[in-house]
Amino acid sequence: MTALTRTVLAMTGAAALAASASAQDTYYTVYDVAFFERVAVGEVEITPYGIIEDSRCIDSRICFKNDRLVIATVLHQGTRVREIPLRLGEPTLVPGGVLLLTRSGVAPVENGAIPLGRYSLDIEYIPDL
Repeated sequence: MTALTRTVLAMTGAAALAASASAQDTYYTVYDVAFFERVAVGEVEITPYGIIEDSRCIDSRICFKNDRLVIATVLHQGTRVREIPLRLGEPTLVPGGVLLLTRSGVAPVENGAIPLGRYSLDIEYIPDL
């Protein structure tokens, strides 16, 4: 009975590892994307080109603002293009899945604007399953 239990546990563990490996293969990430750089991520191509809103808080203990970052991007669909906003940490529906802005690459500042050249965006594409 002990050998059978070990075999079942080993098979269950192998199946779990295979499932987690295939789950990891179901999303795509691009790192350090600059503004005005056209990148392919998963099944879509996008070009970030501006900041719609950057109201991220410097100190969450005293912050009462919106605390969000919204990037303006162009979604390329063959010969068509359309604008889509990417919000930090929030999924955005695109054909075939969702895009997720996971990192801005720059910390928020207290006063003034951050130059676009300092941003280094990480973007994930998660296809529909």
